[in-house]
Amino acid sequence: MTPFGALIAFVVTAISAPLATAEFSWSSVSNKDSLQKGEGTFYGQQDGQDAQGTCSYNENFANTVKLPWSSGTDMTIALNDAQFENGNGCGLCIKFRGTGAGLGTTPPSTTEWKTGFVNNRCPECAFGDIDMNSRGDGRWKVEWYAVPCNVADTPLRYDIVVSSYYWFSLVVSNTRVPIAGVEVKLNGEWLPLKRTVNNQWPYYNTHGPWQSSFPMPIRVTSVTGETIEDTITSAKGGDGAKQFSAVGGSGGSGNTTSYSASAPSSSSGSSGSGSSSSPSPSSGSSPSPAAGPSSSPAKAPSSDSSSLSADGKMYIIDYGQCGGNALECGKGSTTPCISAPWPSAACKSSGWTCNRYDDGLFQCQPPKSQSGSSNTNYAAVSVGGRRLLGAH
Repeated sequence: MTPFGALIAFVVTAISAPLATAEFSWSSVSNKDSLQKGEGTFYGQQDGQDAQGTCSYNENFANTVKLPWSSGTDMTIALNDAQFENGNGCGLCIKFRGTGAGLGTTPPSTTEWKTGFVNNRCPECAFGDIDMNSRGDGRWKVEWYAVPCNVADTPLRYDIVVSSYYWFSLVVSNTRVPIAGVEVKLNGEWLPLKRTVNNQWPYYNTHGPWQSSFPMPIRVTSVTGETIEDTITSAKGGDGAKQFSAVGGSGGSGNTTSYSASAPSSSSGSSGSGSSSSPSPSSGSSPSPAAGPSSSPAKAPSSDSSSLSADGKMYIIDYGQCGGNALECGKGSTTPCISAPWPSAACKSSGWTCNRYDDGLFQCQPPKSQSGSSNTNYAAVSVGGRRLLGAH
């Protein structure tokens, strides 16, 4: 089995189950008969395409989101930290859809498979989760699988995004599938480069100066195990001449595809976890209160802000968001401001109710006898541009 661990080494977290470590291959994550499952959330105020992200595919670096590989995608995706695996998930293309379960006002389509392009990471997301860079709110069950990106017959792209006399940093993009390794040839020697967390491949002058080494031979290995030899034409980078095939092989132009990117007709098994642990996006996020009022300290929430019960309903943990879509309120957005509890929201703890926090957010709060007030003073804070609820 070709290890997709070069792309992904993850921890599977199952509801009410101990942590377990596992590996899976490209053939597994792209298997339409064994879909990845998790929760889908939203972040940002984008219309689907965003050039920012951890993967260095932005205007400050390679600006590679505008390359052919992102054509036809509906939105960019922040992938959960486990499957993102320190940058190895960068450049992954996926097909995804909602399954119908969830909370909020903007559920993902359950009939139309959308195409996403991974250019970012979601540190708070559990295995299987995706954070959609699109206007929306709430927390929804989703299923997805990996597909080759739509590069057609275009070649790999190489961008030297940072350089000095002592070192340079390389971004490789427009790949049909994510990459697992990069080597460059300097002074007649093949040198493996080590990927940084922001998906760059730096070279330091430990093997001599690099400025006069162009055209520079390069070897790039995909997550399927395929290696191609190509050339970086100049000290600024540029287009190469090679592309990966869809399912591996011995290298070459790689212009044929034997993988069908069509969507499955119905939901089937899961190779991922149906974990209830979830990210902290703009809405539907999980609070982390430090302490409650002096008369009654707030109970610290668990890491999951919602869970799917046997009856198919989603339940909100203590102090979790249970209504509203605050970021759409008062901003002139085409998405309506919803200043009400989510229709199917139910607080997990007995006696807890969904009460207004402010003009745009509702929160599961304890009975008055526990807090002294039905509207305990829970602060809204911003972390990385994402609004979270927390007690103080």
